Amino acid sequence: MFQYCQFIVFSVVPGAVDDVKAIAVDHDTIRVAWRPPVTPNGKILQYSITFNTTDGNSSNSLIAGDELALVIDDLTPNTTYYVFVTAKTSKGFGRQGTTVNVRTRK
Repeated sequence: MFQYCQFIVFSVVPGAVDDVKAIAVDHDTIRVAWRPPVTPNGKILQYSITFNTTDGNSSNSLIAGDELALVIDDLTPNTTYYVFVTAKTSKGFGRQGTTVNVRTRK
């Protein structure tokens, strides 16, 4: 006689995107690059790149899961932006990872 074991697999959202770099390209453009989360927990389908300013302005860009960089333009010159990236699988977006800051040039 043998025993039947049933395993339940729980799928979870991806881990945080913690390896993020941002540089100012010019007065109204920044480039953000990142590495995938250490624990992707499935195929990364999409990334959300969020950038905020201290005065409350916030914007978000969505790109395909196979992309690992984004150039963001039409920003305000001489302004600090706070940027973070989140990854998405079929189970949803993961938690917010490391926030980096970058200042556009004058």
